[in-house]
Amino acid sequence: MHRYWAAAFPEDYEKFGYSDDWIAKYNSEINFAMSKCDRLFSRLVKFVERNPEYTLWIASSMGQNATTAWVVKTQLYLTNIDKFMSALEIPNHAWTQHPTMFPEVGVVIQGEWIEQLRKKSCNSILKENQ
Repeated sequence: MHRYWAAAFPEDYEKFGYSDDWIAKYNSEINFAMSKCDRLFSRLVKFVERNPEYTLWIASSMGQNATTAWVVKTQLYLTNIDKFMSALEIPNHAWTQHPTMFPEVGVVIQGEWIEQLRKKSCNSILKENQ
């Protein structure tokens, strides 16, 4: 959530490097993530209520608050997951995309294709560094 704190709470910053367009695009990210968390948490609570042999424990390793509000220019963005997976020769039936915090991309690959992903992605990195 720290990545989008500036969009939701721009008034928290003395120095601010993001545009109004960026704020408009991402100002709902924290609320969206919290609504997903609330839905999942509610499901867990209902499960535990129906199954008293279980105990629900919640632990958190970090808090969220304002960080710097400057544009990150060193991150690689994957904008077309289909094209990327095709370039790695992973067929459409062998992977599924899962929700993550933008701009990250979550992908689950069927077991027999994992080595293909490793091999192709490592070969690409090695060629780039030669």
